[in-house]
Amino acid sequence: MESLTSIIVPFYNEENLLEQSVLDLEKEDFLKEIILVNDGSLDSSKVIALNLKEKYENIIYIDSKENKGKGFAVKLGLQNATGDLVGIYDADQEYCASDLKKLVDCVRNDDVDYACGSRFIGNLDRNNIYLRTFIANKFLSYLFSYVHKVKVTD
Repeated sequence: MESLTSIIVPFYNEENLLEQSVLDLEKEDFLKEIILVNDGSLDSSKVIALNLKEKYENIIYIDSKENKGKGFAVKLGLQNATGDLVGIYDADQEYCASDLKKLVDCVRNDDVDYACGSRFIGNLDRNNIYLRTFIANKFLSYLFSYVHKVKVTD
């Protein structure tokens, strides 16, 4: 089956992690394109992204020129995505690139319209969760659940 999934990678000042994040994505065989969206980085992230674009023909580079936030960067990516499915992958490597395949398979095989990963649900080992992230996430999830009277988790 032809790869038809677009992955948007919004980034801002990710010079230390961007290249490895993209290399991890390039190992996956279900991607049509990787859309790197620079949200006005002030470090060498732009140069790294442009070098990756030169090396891999499935990479699209978009430069927003100024920092307007992740939502704006994702919107730019969506405007340029050509895949039949679109995913968002943060360049900070908080999630594993290989987990994206499970989400794509869920959408393709389970007749769902949307799939969202979780850092805390399931039986996968997570070596990249920091204590402060865990505590903040639990607090915000509880607060959101309480205010909206619906159980949410990350």
